[in-house]
Amino acid sequence: EILKEYGMEQDFQPGMRVGWNTLAKVVKKTASGKEKVDYVRMPMEGEIVSVEMDRYSAEPGYAMVAVEGEREPLMVDLTELLPA
Repeated sequence: EILKEYGMEQDFQPGMRVGWNTLAKVVKKTASGKEKVDYVRMPMEGEIVSVEMDRYSAEPGYAMVAVEGEREPLMVDLTELLPA
């Protein structure tokens, strides 16, 4: 499994378009008027600015991803990214 993650890390390069999902918290009202908290999967997309990996650790790395509408790049684990 470590080899699989290591190979996957090599697939992501700066400038590459990627997608991933995040969970957004949504508060809904039931028919009786109670508030119910739910989570909705939100697709995200952006372009990799940089990839950070620690060669001496078994932990997967992360990528800084520029997302349209955000001022700062977001940090996303490489295990969550998919090529767009």
